[in-house]
Amino acid sequence: MIRGDKVALSDNEHVTAIRGNNKYYRIKRHCNDLLPIFNVLITTIMARPIFPTDGLDNLPLAYQQLDRDGEILYVNNAWTDLTGFSFYETVGENASAFITPDYADAFSVSFPEFLNKGVINNFHITLKKRGGESVHVSVTGNVVRDESGKIQSAHCLFHNIEDLIKAENSRDASREKYRLLAENIRDVIWIFNINKRKLTYISPSVFSLRGLTVEEALAEPFEESIDPIFLKAISNQIWILSTRKCGTINHEEFKVTEFRQRRKDGSYIWIEATTRLQTNQEGEIEVLGVTRNIQKRKEAELELKTKTDQIENFFDLAADMLTISDFNGRLLKLNKAWSKILGFTIKEITNKPFMELVHPDDHDITLEAFSKILKGEPVQKFENRYLTKDGSYKWLHWQSVPYKNSLVFSAARDISDRKTYELELQSIAEERKKINEDKDKFISILAHDLRNPFNTLLGFSQILLEQRKEIDDSELESMLKLIHKASHQTYNLLEDLLMWYKNQANKLPFEPELFFFEEQCENVMASIHAHAESKDIRIQCKKDKGKHEIFADINMFKTIVRNLFTNAVKFTPDGGTIELSFKRAGDMAEISVKDNGKGMTEEQIANLWIQGKNTGLGMFLCKEFAERNGGTIKVKSSPGVGSIFTFTLPTRRSGVHMSA
Repeated sequence: MIRGDKVALSDNEHVTAIRGNNKYYRIKRHCNDLLPIFNVLITTIMARPIFPTDGLDNLPLAYQQLDRDGEILYVNNAWTDLTGFSFYETVGENASAFITPDYADAFSVSFPEFLNKGVINNFHITLKKRGGESVHVSVTGNVVRDESGKIQSAHCLFHNIEDLIKAENSRDASREKYRLLAENIRDVIWIFNINKRKLTYISPSVFSLRGLTVEEALAEPFEESIDPIFLKAISNQIWILSTRKCGTINHEEFKVTEFRQRRKDGSYIWIEATTRLQTNQEGEIEVLGVTRNIQKRKEAELELKTKTDQIENFFDLAADMLTISDFNGRLLKLNKAWSKILGFTIKEITNKPFMELVHPDDHDITLEAFSKILKGEPVQKFENRYLTKDGSYKWLHWQSVPYKNSLVFSAARDISDRKTYELELQSIAEERKKINEDKDKFISILAHDLRNPFNTLLGFSQILLEQRKEIDDSELESMLKLIHKASHQTYNLLEDLLMWYKNQANKLPFEPELFFFEEQCENVMASIHAHAESKDIRIQCKKDKGKHEIFADINMFKTIVRNLFTNAVKFTPDGGTIELSFKRAGDMAEISVKDNGKGMTEEQIANLWIQGKNTGLGMFLCKEFAERNGGTIKVKSSPGVGSIFTFTLPTRRSGVHMSA
């Protein structure tokens, strides 16, 4: 019996052990090593009178047995795992049926050669998969012949190389991108061998820089490419590098050097070379470099230098921040105002990219403005924030113009104070807007809440005027009670409106003091007793004996109690009950007003404390005044059951007590 067992030989090698005739045969996963071991396996298999399918089913690689015409005689389980086709779908079919069309011709040529040579190794094809997909495989195989040399069968193993193919394609694509980059970039990329003192690679852009072809640049002696003024210094650097050992090289260190190179026409051009050391496959030290044309920048610097005295005088006299920067955003020249306004020394920020000073929130608008300058457009009235040495930011107002496609002349004025004034004006404007909104809301609430009581007053007074002779005493008394009730509601509403308006305008006095709960409640109850009595509502008080202290603003306390009782009387049916209770909870007093009215839904409770969500100001004022005195207010209610409003207030101020 032959079976497959996975065996770990080492950290980097995994094999499958094939056991036959009590011996193990190791089959490596790597295609190049499969063929000799595969021959041993086939020889062992053919020596058995019965085909050992159980061992082949355990092979980690897909396996096929074919006759000389290419008809498939047997496949193992790994074949189904690889292609998705079952044993019964595969056996009896020609092997070409499972080859994708793009490899069909190659297979028709290679299969006869395989039968003729008796062996095939690392033959790449793509197999069809169930569902219309395909998979790249590498095929390794052997042909078994009888004693007369006649072909008995062919045996093939299929190694999935899909990941390898994808990796190669990705690598080829990356190489192509790098090639296109090197050939199309304006900067010149090159590699210089230190020991050989010659270029081993240079990109085609050398033609636009120096007028040389790649071949001419590679063949040019090193000494002839450098301006003699700089040749000695650069030659000394190369000699020093040639004495270093590979192990002492810092591959992460970049160096930037400016010098002049000779062009094909004999003229010289300023270049900037950014270089880094590396080691090639032979262990030789090389310089990897990128060369950039800085001729215009150097010419601009020279022109700038000739006008230094005039510019210095202009800079020193100007109160605004003046600067000259290049098209890379570096601050080349700054006047003394920069140091005075931002706090940095001129040396600290000269040659610094200006974006390092810009506030992070202003990066996008600053880059957008700078892109206009790079296109040759001046930028006027631009504002952003710059970092100061103490870590704060100052607002600057900019005027910038490009100069000769290489420099930018800019003037900035400190407008931090103006921005502060603008923010203050904005705050005032927002405050006025809120006042106007409060006024509109006040008028709206006034019109809404006064309508009902005034309708009552106007209606009954009209009846009294027109029908006073026909009205008996009992009916007259009833009407007068209703008029009194409406007048009382109107008074309470006007009082709430006045307090709301003062509270919104921060003009409401807040004078907390110690007082007795019972005394102030009696005053409030007296004002609403008539209203409760007209509906035959009983008012009960539930509390401990004696007097109880509260520390709060008395007027605000009375407003809370009055509104809660007025609300309870309003929604409690005739003959109902309202209960007032008081209890201590630590340093807080809990005061509850309970009714057996119609109650509220969850939505009504959620909107109860929101200004403008209910029909009046009472509940909103209760919440405002309770919280302002250091307390809270809440409600528990269910439709048809009634409501319990509970608010808390401090019972005393630290160190202050009252005597009953």
